[in-house]
Amino acid sequence: MRVVETLRDTVVRLAADSSLLRALVECDSLGQARLRELEEYRAGDRLPPPSVTIRDNVLTATARVDSMAIYLTLKDRYSEAVQVEREVVTQTVEVNRLTGWQRFWVRLGQLLAAAGAGIVAWKLLKR
Repeated sequence: MRVVETLRDTVVRLAADSSLLRALVECDSLGQARLRELEEYRAGDRLPPPSVTIRDNVLTATARVDSMAIYLTLKDRYSEAVQVEREVVTQTVEVNRLTGWQRFWVRLGQLLAAAGAGIVAWKLLKR
């Protein structure tokens, strides 16, 4: 079984997010800015509504959000099972098989040995 692992980085796309503050600002008789009316104040999905301050005729709206850095590493795993089938062929090979000429000489030797043994036995019995 063969297993291949591949590491790769990926990008995660997040939807845009926003918070909103809509207000009417007016100046009083001394020339100081102040909020007259807060028309709309809305938080986003991941973003809180801004906090607003007016100090020395300067409007400051701040909203804190955590970092949106997302680091992902994907691991792809691919496994492949390889099955090998081999056909086993059994071939019978005859080794040291005598040729016809060799068999002739073996039989002739057997006949001569039997004849020789018969002659020896005949001579021993004749005595």
